[in-house]
Amino acid sequence: MPAPASDALEPRDVPELVKLVAAAALCPLLITNRLQSEGGHAAQDEDRRLAILDAAVGTGVPAMVDIEMMTESRLAGPVIEAAHGAGVAVVRSWHDLSGTPSQQTALGALRAMQDALADVAKVVTTPVIPEDVLMLLGAGLLARRMFLEIPCVLMSMGPLGAVGRFGGHFGSDLTFAVGLEASAPGQMDLDLVRRVLVALGLRAPAGEP
Repeated sequence: MPAPASDALEPRDVPELVKLVAAAALCPLLITNRLQSEGGHAAQDEDRRLAILDAAVGTGVPAMVDIEMMTESRLAGPVIEAAHGAGVAVVRSWHDLSGTPSQQTALGALRAMQDALADVAKVVTTPVIPEDVLMLLGAGLLARRMFLEIPCVLMSMGPLGAVGRFGGHFGSDLTFAVGLEASAPGQMDLDLVRRVLVALGLRAPAGEP
């Protein structure tokens, strides 16, 4: 069952909801409350948006929390501190919904995320031509060789970017797949993603460690 929209939630209600979702999901949770400009469903008051995340990480239940780099430092900082204090990993993210930046910009974003105390760096782009997908994969490989010391997520959205969702050999450590309902263009069925990852040597076959 999908969680209620964040505009129907009060921060005080979040801990109970997070615990219920975790019990039903039977898998690690990644908590997000996305900025509308980066794919969120609706505009929100920023203080309240971050208060919801703070309430979620305070439970210590989520495995990770995603905080956009565009979030004001005065709001992001306390949530990051609370997350780390509760043993919740912090994903710092940037979602370009209109196109694909230059390789220099992508590298700068990954470096900034690492400098901003991210445990995981995430860059998502919208490709227009095949070269856009290659650029992001190349940026991940270059970042890993030059400076990146934390896991990262590199994804190009939509059908054109689907191949980039299997970029483990290019420095991307995580990918996203559809369980019940897609949350972004280009996401594929979970079972299909698992099979492709096994075929590419990026995941052990079922039953193997």
